[in-house]
Amino acid sequence: MRVTNNMMVNNMMRNLNNNMRRLDKRQMQYATGKRIHRPSDDPIAVSRSIQVRSDIRQLEQHKRNADDALSWLETTEQAIIDTNEAMHRLRELTVQASNGVLTKEETIKIQKEIEEIKGQMIQLGNTTYGGKYIFSGKNTDTPLFSQNGSYNMDLFDVSDQNLIDHRIQYQVGTAEFADVNTIGIDVFESYDNASDLTMDFPTEVDGTTVWRLHGAEVEITMEEEGPPPTFTVEGGVTAFVDGKEELFPLSIGVGMEKDEVAEAIAKELNEIIHGDADEGVEAQIKDPFHPLKNLTFEGKELKTKQETTEEAWIVKAAPEKAGVIHLIEDIEYHMQHGNHEELSNKLEQIDTYMDSILVARAEIGAKVNRINLVQNRIQDNIINFKELQSNLEDADMAEVTMELMNEENVYQASLAVGARIIQPTLLDFLR
Repeated sequence: MRVTNNMMVNNMMRNLNNNMRRLDKRQMQYATGKRIHRPSDDPIAVSRSIQVRSDIRQLEQHKRNADDALSWLETTEQAIIDTNEAMHRLRELTVQASNGVLTKEETIKIQKEIEEIKGQMIQLGNTTYGGKYIFSGKNTDTPLFSQNGSYNMDLFDVSDQNLIDHRIQYQVGTAEFADVNTIGIDVFESYDNASDLTMDFPTEVDGTTVWRLHGAEVEITMEEEGPPPTFTVEGGVTAFVDGKEELFPLSIGVGMEKDEVAEAIAKELNEIIHGDADEGVEAQIKDPFHPLKNLTFEGKELKTKQETTEEAWIVKAAPEKAGVIHLIEDIEYHMQHGNHEELSNKLEQIDTYMDSILVARAEIGAKVNRINLVQNRIQDNIINFKELQSNLEDADMAEVTMELMNEENVYQASLAVGARIIQPTLLDFLR
């Protein structure tokens, strides 16, 4: 085969371009510190690198969620700390006012401070984080309390997860969620949970449920007279009237069905506690700040997420005001009337609320510890994945430097050889 000068020049240019591309690749690796810049450099490594980058972004989002959850918990914890301090001050003032040696002017001063504590309690119950009310469950756009300390929500709907799950959760892992919110009833009520205010019905024939609350006692028995089964109700409310303890029995018909029993019990309890002016029924409990005075009873059919053939009825006691607000107003009432013995009796109730606050604070502390552990784990995982990403993408700078120098020498040599090949001109052939 005849080799022409044009063929030599073309081969030289092709080889020179190849050398230049290799040199450019090494220069790019040296300048960026990255081994791969396009899928063709290493298809398998690029595929794994894309997945690792996605995992890192997900971990970073989980870390941001954990940071946000921790801030929420710290805000809640501070609100509970302030609530506990307010309760301590309330106790001190109650002890001071119950000794019976203060003048009327001194008692008024104490009462004014207690009134300020009540306002502070309402503000603490309406604490916000990022514009969200932290004690209102998922109703974060609604404050827990109105201006007078009444609830703006139904505590039973809040606590019944069959209706709405009011837990607020942050995703801090692929399938890991952290609860961050505390429901107001856990802090501002002396009851462990809303079910303490729920009168359930027996679920078996010849079964009996006994429910007790603040001097109210109701016994419900399911009997086989049917179908359907019927219920018998006994009990009533024991209260002090004119210094004497009296029993006000419930007047419930025998042989009623579950829905009728629930509505009848609720009606009878409300009449004993609150009276009914329209029907001329006078309230039997005279103490305006008796704990039952803060409760309104209602017969309610429980709703569930799943359809069931059996009706589930309860009698629920819904607080009008937060228990702690009702207690503060009770203390103010007895302070105004100089009932020093009654004030001393309120100390035990204050201690009960303080115990509830401490339990809530302990739960928040446990959540904070968990979030701290999650943050540490996420940070360790981010470091591990970035190390893997570095192994996949980063260049070995010592090796790249050596190969860059080698490619530079090859390129310079190819230029020198090329100069010798393209040196002859047409005049050289015409000699």
